[in-house]
Amino acid sequence: MALLLDLKTSPVGLPLPTAYVRVSEVHVDKEKAQVQVMTFANEAARQATARPVIFATHTFETAKLTGDLFPAVYAALKALPEYEGAKDC
Repeated sequence: MALLLDLKTSPVGLPLPTAYVRVSEVHVDKEKAQVQVMTFANEAARQATARPVIFATHTFETAKLTGDLFPAVYAALKALPEYEGAKDC
């Protein structure tokens, strides 16, 4: 699972119209889920083991992640403003 995101700007100062967003780690306890996310310039960059252009950590209430864990995590990410408009891929 991953997300495709049209980033109008990035930390490297360039737009990334096909940024590839992938969850790299999830740590869950009974109260919270901490999700680490890596964003690559595009899917080819990830497959070529290029460095991510963005590392981010997000925390969600575990009770709000219903159903299978990874689909729930990606749905929660898409609800955040920084992933607005992201599409599943």
